[in-house]
Amino acid sequence: NGFGATTEPKGIDYNTCSFLTSINPGAEKFRDLSGDIRIKVVFKEIKTVDKTVPGRWVFEFTCNRDKLSQAIKRVPINKSFTVEGGPEIKVSELRITPVATKLGYQITDNLKYDLDFILTDENGKIYHSGAGMDKDGYGVWKCGLLDDNITMLSIKPILKYLIMPKEG
Repeated sequence: NGFGATTEPKGIDYNTCSFLTSINPGAEKFRDLSGDIRIKVVFKEIKTVDKTVPGRWVFEFTCNRDKLSQAIKRVPINKSFTVEGGPEIKVSELRITPVATKLGYQITDNLKYDLDFILTDENGKIYHSGAGMDKDGYGVWKCGLLDDNITMLSIKPILKYLIMPKEG
């Protein structure tokens, strides 16, 4: 598969395991890893909208961090804007990886506001997903894979209130 995986999961496709793209270890020690990395993911149960499926699922594989890093496309955006009466928003870059698309951003006053995005390609396909922010307002918005042949992408930020402004 070109990314150094030594085993391929059987019977799993993007629809059945798309939640795996939201796993983000976040610890500094993971950022310095290189070469072959053995990965093990264990689930005690799987929850759907209307039920919980008990059981234990284990996925193990090896990937090469250096090959994965080479496959990441980084598109610098480096745009800032201020919402009238609201926070300043800085969008830093779009990262396209073999498994997901990630948009890096920062928002001031992140205790009052949250941010979401809608991405639309030139064919009108809309990409939705979600974001996660740290306590300093730095965030990563993630969605699945973009279609292979797109050449243009529209990024629309959606500002959401965590604390509604007082009227009057």
